[in-house]
Amino acid sequence: MDEERMSGEATVITVKSAVPHHNLDDGYASSASSPHSTGLVSSQSQLCGKKRTRGSLKSAGGKQSLKSQNSTSSDDSEVVNREVEVRLVQLGGGGGKAGGYEVVLSNVEGGGGGGGGEAGDGRETWTSNADFLLSIIGFAVDLANVWRFPYLCYRNGGGAFLVPYLLMLVFGAVPLFYMELILGQYNRQGPVTVWRICPLFKGVGLCAVLVAFYVSFYYNVIISWSLYFLVASMTPDLPWLHCNHTWNTKLCTDQDGLNVSALSHSPASEYFHRGVLEMQRSPGLHDMGFPKWQLVLCLATVYSMLYLSLFKGVKSSGKVVWITATMPYVVLSILLVRGLTLPGALSGIQYYLQPDLSKLKETQVWVDAAVQIFYSVGAGFGVHLSYASYNSFHNNCYRDCIVTACVNSFTSFFSGFVIFTYLGFMSHKQGVHIKDVATE
Repeated sequence: MDEERMSGEATVITVKSAVPHHNLDDGYASSASSPHSTGLVSSQSQLCGKKRTRGSLKSAGGKQSLKSQNSTSSDDSEVVNREVEVRLVQLGGGGGKAGGYEVVLSNVEGGGGGGGGEAGDGRETWTSNADFLLSIIGFAVDLANVWRFPYLCYRNGGGAFLVPYLLMLVFGAVPLFYMELILGQYNRQGPVTVWRICPLFKGVGLCAVLVAFYVSFYYNVIISWSLYFLVASMTPDLPWLHCNHTWNTKLCTDQDGLNVSALSHSPASEYFHRGVLEMQRSPGLHDMGFPKWQLVLCLATVYSMLYLSLFKGVKSSGKVVWITATMPYVVLSILLVRGLTLPGALSGIQYYLQPDLSKLKETQVWVDAAVQIFYSVGAGFGVHLSYASYNSFHNNCYRDCIVTACVNSFTSFFSGFVIFTYLGFMSHKQGVHIKDVATE
């Protein structure tokens, strides 16, 4: 072995060790001052910070190998290790003398190179990058894109609203979104444990989880309403078309070209508030009454579907998103084609796009743009960070960030065309101005 060291040629020894994430940088190297194994130990100790590595060189079958045993000090308990490749490179020396050794650390990807399985740290990875991309797109594109953005765009100057919206996207949402993906992918941890890199901000992760927890109640209830309407739409006589039901009041009027909106209620409005929610049975929050079993059943169905989609982790959710992330575009396209055939649709689109640049002087317009873009992209909820933690280490998360931001913005703008074609039709049918039907 000594003869091999003195040959003056580079010798590469590949082994596996474990070092903390924050001390690992591809291509980072440290030269040992001694050609002996103690030089390797001192170099690794310097690279690994608090990590203490005991190593030894020995000859095995005519080849050199390195066996390492790691021990972590008690004050380093929060450092999460990644399996890395340690390469011991002998540097050629002049005059028959050895030039020392160089220790080079690089990542070991394990099974996470895009084909699924587990990475070197035991954490499972996405089957393909498309699964991850569709997952973050599916989370970003939600109800806020479909029903809230078109209304805000109309209320805040039509096409002029795109100016503050895009500025907030570029200078606010995208950097924060990108940071979440980087933190998750590099550290391969969830939104709570990732803050071990800086325990002072551990509360940030806890708050993100709590916010996502509360918002899930809000969204899942709305989805349960949609499921209720889906079942009701399968009946021969749609219950929101006429005023001959038990929940209707005397103010309910079939609005077919009659301008009586100030004195009457539409059948659809009364069906939702009195037929579905049954708000007339409760005088207020102090007496909410018993839950409606049909809505409870719909909500239980929604949570059951969520469980079945997630109970196997990214292996199951990665398959579900191929449907959940693409189906909205199919449905929106069908609705747009149908809406364009209705009378008054073009007038609705005109109101949607009509720019009012004077609105840009109002502070509330910029506030609405900031709230909408952050809420729509989903930055700050910890979900993107969690999704990214299942990526392979070298995944191009910058590309995923830009693609998701562009798709999210396009979906919001596209949804506006769909919504306002029907608002234009409602305005034409009821004989009222579109501003009287375009409500949040």
